[in-house]
Parts: sequence; structure tokens; C-alpha cells
Amino acid sequence: MRRRHPDGQVRTRHLDWRDTHVLAEGRVDALVAYRPLPWPTDGFRVTELREEPRVLLTSASHHLANEKPVSLRALSDEELVACVSTPVVWSTPKPVGDRPAPPPPSIDDSFEDKLELIATGHCVAIFPAGDRRAAVREDIALVPVIDVDPCEVVLVTRADDPNPLLAKNNERPAD
Repeated sequence: MRRRHPDGQVRTRHLDWRDTHVLAEGRVDALVAYRPLPWPTDGFRVTELREEPRVLLTSASHHLANEKPVSLRALSDEELVACVSTPVVWSTPKPVGDRPAPPPPSIDDSFEDKLELIATGHCVAIFPAGDRRAAVREDIALVPVIDVDPCEVVLVTRADDPNPLLAKNNERPAD
């Protein structure tokens, strides 16, 4: 956007996944997010930007950690549960060794708390490949998944926003 509109004022801001009202409240003018969105889209313009593959997040010691890529069939022993209104799929936590299974991830858990469940081997998860936050951890492996639907990355703006940068940006660029 900065390249296409060098005179426009563009400031980026990383939001927590719980910041679902910032666009409606006018605190930001546009969001780039994964579908499904965690709020109703009435009154918003949603434009698909691209599709993105998904990856398996697992502990570095998991038997699939060194596979490139994996099929969902390889995860048949995992009880996978989709997170409501997110593109993430989690497995039900399992006991590891003599450690009992912890409770499943909850809405109040931080992203780092959820990564701990993966790193300790209690769970696996399927994430958008572009979400690289787990890649900085040596105790977590990211493995491409070949037979799962890709994630959809979208631009979300208020449908009635008069900002000309947003109106132009919702048109698919020719370049």
C-alpha cells in the first residue's frame, strides 16, 4: 500500500487476536486477518488478498517433526478440534509420559501458553503458514500439511468508510 500510495499516511499496528472491536470503534481503518473472522461482517467490506497454506506445529521431538510434508492421515491418532472463528485447529491434549493431560487451550490462554502445550508434546496444532511466531522456538517444529484447505487472508474495512485509500485498496491491483 505504501508503494502504491506514497503520499498516503500508512501506519501499521499489531493487534492481539482479542481486539475484535478496533475496526468498528474506528481505532484502525483496515485489518489484514485470516478468515473466518471472529465477529459478524455486517457493515464491513471483506476482500480476499490471497490464500495461504497451513503447517503442523508440533514438539521438536514429535515423530512427525522431521517430515516434509505431512498428510492429515498422519495425524489420525490426534483428536483435532477447530477453534471457533479462527483458522487454527488444535488436538485434544494428551498425557505425556507420567504427566497427565492438561486442560485444552482456552480463550483466556495467551498465544505463548498455547505454544507451551505444543512444545511439551501435549498437543499439536495446524496454523496458517504465514503465522511465523512459533518459528523462533527451537522446541517447536513447523511441518507443511499437504491435504488441508488453505487459509484465506483478507482485508477488512468499514463498508461506509470514505477514505479514498481504502476504496482504492479494495480493488484488486493490476500489478
